[in-house]
Amino acid sequence: MRLLDGSGMSGDVHVPFCERLRVRSPRSTLLTYLPADVAGRWFYLYLILDVFSRKIVGFEVHDTDDSAHATHLVKRTALAEDIHTLQAKPVLHGDNGSTFKASTVLAMLFWLQIKPSYSPPR
Repeated sequence: MRLLDGSGMSGDVHVPFCERLRVRSPRSTLLTYLPADVAGRWFYLYLILDVFSRKIVGFEVHDTDDSAHATHLVKRTALAEDIHTLQAKPVLHGDNGSTFKASTVLAMLFWLQIKPSYSPPR
């Protein structure tokens, strides 16, 4: 990105992508299946990922698919990342799966003042 300084001289300056877009630090959720040694058994990976830095913000692995696990992960991650101290709250992007769209997860997001989104980040 090229910027002009006060003297009219231009130069190359690195500005992080999220600052150029002026967005509110979007996060993305993921629920995926991990195979177990026993045929027909699966583990479930719950993951929250920072979209721009690709940092894994929070994750848990469980043997059942339950919205209570997703609620706990969202709450634990918000506390670990100090979401309550941010002026601009992040947006949590998720797939259209039932686990992250459950009313318990939505209630936790509302309580934490995090905006849910189910469309892909732009």
